[in-house]
Amino acid sequence: MDDLSDLDLIEAAKAGDTTSFGELVRRHGPRLLALARQLVGVDAAEDVIQEAMVDAYRGLAGFAGHAAVGTWLYRIALNRCLQERRRTKPLMVDAEPLELLARWEDPDYSVDPAQVAARRSHAQTLQAVLAELPEGYRNALLLHDGQGLTASELAEATGIPLGTAKSNIRRSRLALFTLLGQDDRGLLEEAR
Repeated sequence: MDDLSDLDLIEAAKAGDTTSFGELVRRHGPRLLALARQLVGVDAAEDVIQEAMVDAYRGLAGFAGHAAVGTWLYRIALNRCLQERRRTKPLMVDAEPLELLARWEDPDYSVDPAQVAARRSHAQTLQAVLAELPEGYRNALLLHDGQGLTASELAEATGIPLGTAKSNIRRSRLALFTLLGQDDRGLLEEAR
């Protein structure tokens, strides 16, 4: 199935081949899950993405190919994440526990308690600042800078015009640096 394009998999899934849809989930699921973890927290992320994939499967017939399959899935996942955030309002950014365990398996890995404390402080500051940003700016940062979507993919995923997406990217960065500069001069200097 690795040699099939996303569009081929969509067509096969539309024809009832659930294995093809499973392959789409395998291909895009990790990035969607990372997005959900950033938007709704680790605890809710898997459930939200599972609901988003059910939505996508139910909406296969409506997929017309005007956007890339990955962008279409992002849009569905983003909508589910936003619904969940409106319902619960958490904002959690957390490392994957298995990634942490892998570090400890490395014999050369060591921990500097001062660096750990500084990183935790920076992460908490970043979470607080992200929570202060308007939703459009926060989405721009998380999707463009955090997930690597292009401005056009961001526009497609969020349903906003391309010019607005570009503006949100620029303004969200300015707002982030402004808020970080007010809250933590050291973090602002590191970001430069």
